[in-house]
Amino acid sequence: MLVFVRAVTFDPSTNTSTMILRALRIAALTIALPLLFRLSQRVAEASGNEAVPGVNWALGVFAFLFLVRAAVTEWSRGPEGSLLKDLLWGAGLGAIATIISRL
Repeated sequence: MLVFVRAVTFDPSTNTSTMILRALRIAALTIALPLLFRLSQRVAEASGNEAVPGVNWALGVFAFLFLVRAAVTEWSRGPEGSLLKDLLWGAGLGAIATIISRL
């Protein structure tokens, strides 16, 4: 819990435009991942491949690992934005969005 609290703590030295840029990068990946996953599934179906069982479990593990790593990275590297941290948050949230869209 301490990691999460420190990760979302507001830092007044952070520039507003930097925060907006971070939010846009995270949102873009969060939206793109389910769309690309759906496209991949359609291509596989068109090729005659069947869906692999347990995909939602694999996506869940993927989301968990990336969200934990994102929280730890936020805690250890501070609140300033970096592409790595934004990619971690976006991949984790995108995996969750993909699971929700498959339900």
